[in-house]
Amino acid sequence: MPRAPLEWTAPKKESTGESALGQVLPTPEGSRMRRTAFLSSLLGIPGGLALPGALAAFPEERDVRAPAALVLSGGGARGAYEAGVIEALRREAGIGDGEPLPPYRAVFGSSIGAINAWFVAAGRYSELAELWGTIAAARVIRPKPRFAKIPEVTAGLLNRFVEALRLGIGLATDVTGIADGGVVERWLARHIDPRSPMLISYAALATNLTYRRGELFYRLAREATAQERAESIDRLRVAMGSPIAVRPLTPDITVRALFASAALPVVFDPVELPKSAGLGVDRFIDGGVIANVPLAAARAVAKSVDIVFVDPDRDDPFVAKSAVDVGLGVIETMQTRILDVDLRNAFFESLGKRAYRALPKSKQRNGSERIFDYILDVTLASIRPSEELSVDVAGFNLQGPIDDAYRRGLVDGAKGFRRYRPAEALGIPNISSRSRTTDVLDL
Repeated sequence: MPRAPLEWTAPKKESTGESALGQVLPTPEGSRMRRTAFLSSLLGIPGGLALPGALAAFPEERDVRAPAALVLSGGGARGAYEAGVIEALRREAGIGDGEPLPPYRAVFGSSIGAINAWFVAAGRYSELAELWGTIAAARVIRPKPRFAKIPEVTAGLLNRFVEALRLGIGLATDVTGIADGGVVERWLARHIDPRSPMLISYAALATNLTYRRGELFYRLAREATAQERAESIDRLRVAMGSPIAVRPLTPDITVRALFASAALPVVFDPVELPKSAGLGVDRFIDGGVIANVPLAAARAVAKSVDIVFVDPDRDDPFVAKSAVDVGLGVIETMQTRILDVDLRNAFFESLGKRAYRALPKSKQRNGSERIFDYILDVTLASIRPSEELSVDVAGFNLQGPIDDAYRRGLVDGAKGFRRYRPAEALGIPNISSRSRTTDVLDL
């Protein structure tokens, strides 16, 4: 699907052997980093870096990553907006159920985005639309019996939590969630066939609460070769780093893993899943705790990443009126910061690599090219609502706001993706359209 134009663009110059960026500043003696330490810091991997054999053979001219990947962010019931965007993309591509969504070879999701992404990977677009069109009638968010008698102030589930805090009903002792997770799991099981083939590769991020780390559950496309599988998994493991485990999404854990990725903390009890190695179980919660947008994973397998957000860019003041508001505000602040760091890292790493490659050979420092061989440069674009959606994060039982969010997604999806702008990455408002950087680098 064609991307919408930037707010400003600069004509791309033909290569003349000279860079408009000028020469690279010399590095003071004694300030050089070991290559492995430098690359480790870029990828967010603490300590030294041991590259898997398959990854060590990925020089620039052998970049075997897919052309494009799609990333769906978390956001609870606001995932209806993503479903609308997906339907718009499907219509634009002129495809039907059972066909892969072009141009994507992989789709990644966190929280509700992981559930939406599964339907995209399986090519079940009609079912995704139907799911969101009937979700309120299914009443998937139901309080546990012990909380059923707590009065609902405005029909919101989180209001029950506030009331439970006020009344002191066990939340400081044995209660880890106020909603019945069994209802959600049974609902997912009715809609998700764990043995459905993946038309494009798929990955879902969840938070392992037992070890306080992320875990990425993946299933590769059915037509992937053995070499493609091995290389993709190696790249994922290096890109995600040691704090995040990478493990296969097998049919026996598919439904529970998807539920785990979307299990809002405090709303639901942590979801138990078998340990990735060995006996026993670990407890998992919402993947958005680790990263609401699993960008690092997408960069590992694709040269271009399109992201669907469910929240607008905003600078309006946040007013907390309850303990829950404070908690949600804290989580949102952390998620925003994590996303900002991920986007800036992706942009600046790509900027640095492409700037270096644009230099004449005489100005490239000997040995430095090997570092840039392993930096995964990427082109970023996004779709997001221009205004706050009317549906609440936990508003799964209110069909009207959900339908409105879906329609907004249809409209915005038809407009296409907007490229991630250098001005946004640099934090500079109203950057000149004659920026010398964009004369050379098409980011």
